Amino acid sequence: MRALLPTVALLAAACTTTFAEPRFQLSPYVAVHRLRGDASAATPGTGGGPATANAPQPLSRFGQGERSDDLCWRFDVGDGFAGARVDWYRLGIDGDDGSALGDGYGAFAAGDVATMRARMEEFRVGYIESVASTRLSLQDRPLTLRVGAGAVLASRDLSLTARRATDGAAERSSFDGENPYAALRLGARWRDVALDAEYALCPGLAIGGDVDGVLHDLELRAAWTLPYYDVTLFAGWRLATIEAAAAGGRTADLTLDGWLLGVSVSF
Repeated sequence: MRALLPTVALLAAACTTTFAEPRFQLSPYVAVHRLRGDASAATPGTGGGPATANAPQPLSRFGQGERSDDLCWRFDVGDGFAGARVDWYRLGIDGDDGSALGDGYGAFAAGDVATMRARMEEFRVGYIESVASTRLSLQDRPLTLRVGAGAVLASRDLSLTARRATDGAAERSSFDGENPYAALRLGARWRDVALDAEYALCPGLAIGGDVDGVLHDLELRAAWTLPYYDVTLFAGWRLATIEAAAAGGRTADLTLDGWLLGVSVSF
């Protein structure tokens, strides 16, 4: 979180036409998401011996893969397309009906049955500047197309807690990290309808923490603004990858995907 503070200061100091007549948007939304991928945890050595590395286990063995929903928040300042954005994304998914592990996982042995609870809080701060735009006509109404580019800084706290079915013993893996992304945004607006697509890429950079590797983040969104009101309804879809490695031979190679349903209030 400390790494986000300089970014917020820079965004506040930005002075472009984007902020000539700033538009403020507060957007609560529900993320209906799921978590897939693999996780591993080394088995501690006995008698002071070295730990034994274990093969990554699919999250589906821990009962993960079903969708869950969480309330998230987003705040935008800009012209409705370009500008600054702060996003608070929350994930909480409890696995169910685990199956036998194919290899060890921490103190769990191969063949044990366990379920996993996943929790994550993610803060993203970003800025997109409009770099190109054009205006066309569709059914005698203007169709505006825009391209924007900028950067995003993401800070994450992720925990994966596996619990053995036979005795309730737990194995908890915690990962955190701050990662910078380069971002590209495409937008189209016609009458009261807007379509946006944003892709962010972290090329293996980490400011700190356990999250590392090449990370991808894609979000698609369709929005409809109620005529004569400063209220917008939107639906979208997000796909993000997370790679992390922490002490104790604990790793995670995850894919997050889900639907986004929400409302934006402008003021």
